[in-house]
Amino acid sequence: MGIARSCIQRKTVTWLFTLVLAVGGMAVFDSMAKFEDPEFTIKTAQVFTSYPGATPIEVANEVTDVIETAAQQLQAVDYVTSESLYGMSRVTVEVKPTYDKNSLPQVWDELRRKVNDAQGNLPPGAGPSLVYDDFGDVYGILYALTGEGLSMAELEEYAKDIRTELLMVDGVAKVNLDGVQQEVIYLEIPRARLSAMGLSSYEIYNAISTQNAVTNSGSLIQDGQRVRFQVTGELDSVSSIENLLVTSSRSNRVIRVGDIGKVYREYEDPASKLIYYNGKPAIHIGISAASGGNVVKLGEAIDQQIATMWKDMPHGIDLNVVSLQGDSVTVAIKGFIVNLGEAVAIVIGVLMLVVGVRAGVIIGLNLLIIVLGTLLIMYMTGVALERISLGALIIAMGMLVDNAIVVVDGVLTRLKRGMDTEDAADEVVEQTKWPLLGATVIAILAFSAIGLSPDSTGEFCRSLFLVVLYSLTLSWILAITVCPLMCVQMLKKPAAAPEADPNAGFLGFVRRMVRSCIRFRWVTVLILIGALFSSMVGFGNIKQSFFPNSSRPQFLLNIWMPSGSDISATQAEVAKIDEFIRELPGVTGTHSLVGAGAMRFLLTYDSETGNSAYGQIIADVEDIAIAEAELFPQIYERIPEISPAATPFLMKFRLGPGSTGAITARFSGPDPAVLRSLSEQALAIFKAHPNAGNITTDWKEQTKEVRPEFVQNRGRLVNITREDVANAMAEATDGRRVGLYREEDRLIPIIARAPREESNTLIDLSGIQVYSSATGRPVPLLQVVDDIDTALADATIARRNRIPTIEVMADPIRGLPSEILNDIRGDVEAITLPVGYSMEWGGEAESSSDAQASLVGPMLVAILIMYLLLIVLFNAVRHSLVIFLCVPLSLIGVTVGLLATGSSFGFMPLLGMLSLIGMLIKNGIVLVDEIENLRRGGREALTAVLDATASRVVPVSLAAGTTILGMLPLVLDVFFKDMAIAVMFGLGFATVLTLLVVPVLYAIFFRISSKEQKESA
Repeated sequence: MGIARSCIQRKTVTWLFTLVLAVGGMAVFDSMAKFEDPEFTIKTAQVFTSYPGATPIEVANEVTDVIETAAQQLQAVDYVTSESLYGMSRVTVEVKPTYDKNSLPQVWDELRRKVNDAQGNLPPGAGPSLVYDDFGDVYGILYALTGEGLSMAELEEYAKDIRTELLMVDGVAKVNLDGVQQEVIYLEIPRARLSAMGLSSYEIYNAISTQNAVTNSGSLIQDGQRVRFQVTGELDSVSSIENLLVTSSRSNRVIRVGDIGKVYREYEDPASKLIYYNGKPAIHIGISAASGGNVVKLGEAIDQQIATMWKDMPHGIDLNVVSLQGDSVTVAIKGFIVNLGEAVAIVIGVLMLVVGVRAGVIIGLNLLIIVLGTLLIMYMTGVALERISLGALIIAMGMLVDNAIVVVDGVLTRLKRGMDTEDAADEVVEQTKWPLLGATVIAILAFSAIGLSPDSTGEFCRSLFLVVLYSLTLSWILAITVCPLMCVQMLKKPAAAPEADPNAGFLGFVRRMVRSCIRFRWVTVLILIGALFSSMVGFGNIKQSFFPNSSRPQFLLNIWMPSGSDISATQAEVAKIDEFIRELPGVTGTHSLVGAGAMRFLLTYDSETGNSAYGQIIADVEDIAIAEAELFPQIYERIPEISPAATPFLMKFRLGPGSTGAITARFSGPDPAVLRSLSEQALAIFKAHPNAGNITTDWKEQTKEVRPEFVQNRGRLVNITREDVANAMAEATDGRRVGLYREEDRLIPIIARAPREESNTLIDLSGIQVYSSATGRPVPLLQVVDDIDTALADATIARRNRIPTIEVMADPIRGLPSEILNDIRGDVEAITLPVGYSMEWGGEAESSSDAQASLVGPMLVAILIMYLLLIVLFNAVRHSLVIFLCVPLSLIGVTVGLLATGSSFGFMPLLGMLSLIGMLIKNGIVLVDEIENLRRGGREALTAVLDATASRVVPVSLAAGTTILGMLPLVLDVFFKDMAIAVMFGLGFATVLTLLVVPVLYAIFFRISSKEQKESA
């Protein structure tokens, strides 16, 4: 008994299976994990090592090199980059793409062990190193907390309370605070007063340090119990520091600290980072969801928690939205559900018009069950609902009805011949089940390259493969089980009709067209080769891209001040620009950051780290398309008037993996000065392009240094060391830490520095006294230093795999990065490189190349398996070649479509082209299989070819047509637009050509004459 007949006779079990799929899919929909974009693992960790007082060169040679060497010992490491700054080393470790999120924790543990082992090789005063492996954490829910009339310290306390409450919400993984200002206690002692009182600064600092030191006070046993001693008297307020008594070693006078200098509590100056919401000081509260969670439900739970706690909050404190992933996901999911509904409606409507209402209802019901069943399987396997997985359902829509179309069309054909419905259904399924399975597996294999790609882009798009795998497999199962039962219960045997003339009407036209192509087979082949060659030439004129920009209603404005700018000066300029942005029509709010970027609130958002010359404004807008068209030109025009020293760059958020610096030229070599020279030449080329913006280097501009030359021999005579000079300079400027003040769970540094009136201007070096750490006696600075030079120096030294490397970066103001790269590539590559220096392209070109290269291996394997399956399916080689030779024809349609619509070819259209392979092979299998069936039934070769083509033209065209029309909703989606156009045009052209070319190739390979209806010997 065949599968179809068994399912028809056991109809209760068959309907139960159908009901489980349908009801299960509807039941789990609300509980499924939901995201705006798919998760992908950022396989990056950073190692931070402090080295106070060291120059970037000293940091690079003494610290960074040690950490880089340790990191490169890991087999999992792909490459290592580093930045050596004043007093800080930042090493970035990138892991090979073959390691997934499950194996990364072990890699990070091994990295920690290597870094810990290297600590003994660091110079005195450096470290300890901190490994930060949460680099890829996404705080999809991000708030800006503001408080009218509240100090930043008070605002921080409320932020901590909110964090405590939110951590109790189910589904919350982390809650992080950003923009918290470090409070310090400043001790300012005028140089003149210190000298007059005969005190050494070291005596004051030592008194503060020892008074607040935490030491073991011992214990004793009393009545069998151990009683511990705890000595009180620690410094617990500003007044306690002021009242601390210090004894002068020279005069034996006991002097109160408050009588010597000024003690007060204030925020650290300079600050490391400042955050504002609509011009008001703010603290960011970032919330990350647990992996695989439903961010929509999480957002609702957080809203409820906030509403509950807000009853106790004082008036004037506000929680302002920077990013709510739950809302974005809700909008995105609704949009895609609408697109999915439209696609289903279009497909079912077309089917009803072409094959009739009853047949259309059967195929349409199968389609709905497949979609619901796929949702159930996605839920069971942990595949979330997001942009890619929902788009995959729409992309697969046309293919999902292919199997049902073949079965229903076969049943209808047999019913017209007078066969019983049950017998017709059983015969169709038994005849087509294995060819349909082979075609289905081949269609799945066409998407397998993305499922097997280890690259981050592969991980980003992996749900596309999984959804296609689930849905197409389900479509085959339903086509041979449920669809026959529906045919038996819903299709009626048509009334007997006179046999139609096979040479009349549309099918007659098809037969005549195919006969002509077979007759002039070599002319047909030459025309196709010419068309294919022309499309290959035309393909070179298509714009290239990687991933498109997002339609998120926000834009970014990066602001760079001259290198070395103080953060307060940068903040003043950012504030003026921020006020201007807020007044623009269509802007609903602004979030400004100075000194660094925001927490990663989108997976594709890259945050600038630690730079006092950097500012960023995140602007909320009503419509990003209008903002780009109308506001961007105004902003570029006005900023030079508002802040002449600022270098602005506007950008939208990205979709998909990538980074800023879309156009990047990377120069490597041993000498930083030579690298600077090479980068200046590249910068000039970049700046000459009218569409290039955000032009900079990762080394930035050089900054000013004041360099007192310490004379070691003089220092020895008066017991002054280089460290003593450095401490004296620090006290005269920014200050240096001399102790800690404890307040509950907070450690507040005590900073000693000169009064602001003594250090606000360029230092009067002649007045600085250097105290010997050995004797405690002061010596004028000029007694131990000679020339005091001012020079320019590198504030950042970047390296890649331990080789000094400078990157020249730019982003497009308009258009695509590839267009700018094509314009400047020749000039940049023409720069003369000294021996030992190299240049390579990074940015989008490198990311796109890596992503496409990661597909090559899996795709070659998939194509080989496809071909082998065809051989197994037909038990012959020639049949497989006939089908495979039709695949390149899709390039003709893809080229025409992308050129005609002005679309670009990127990663998603590439996936579309891969999917076309499966679609076309599937069509070819259906046609060749029908030819073989007719020939086995006794028809002559040419007649079999013509009859098979005429009989398959409707199901093949219908399958292609439903796929094309089902993709129409995706044309309006910015992410899938180019891919949809590539598939629609490629499939449309290739389907028409396939119906003509497969018969021609079949006739060539099997030597079928167009004149005699018999096979040549």
